[in-house]
Amino acid sequence: MQSSARIVAMSQANQGAQIRDQTVDLASRTYKAIAPREEASGLVSGITMGVRSAIGGATAGLTTLFGAPVLGTASGGATGCAMGIGAGAIGAISFPIMGIALGAYHVGQGLIRTPQAM
Repeated sequence: MQSSARIVAMSQANQGAQIRDQTVDLASRTYKAIAPREEASGLVSGITMGVRSAIGGATAGLTTLFGAPVLGTASGGATGCAMGIGAGAIGAISFPIMGIALGAYHVGQGLIRTPQAM
């Protein structure tokens, strides 16, 4: 027979995984709605796509920062809110970094393809 502390710990772990999955889904949908899907054909398109990627990452980060605690509170009360704050903080840092990295890739891709476009 499992102790009540172990059952509570397992319940919190499952709740944390559910909050994490909801948060990642929310941020992923936000980023996919904004980020470019095509490849850069030249420097101007690379810069444009790079800026869109950076904005998409920042938007996804802000969405996660504010959305994760709300999702956590809705599904787990105060404990869920605390987990959501943690997930939101991680997303607020990682998604903008991802957007900037992808933006740099698009600018580099556009720079490489500029002579081909001329």
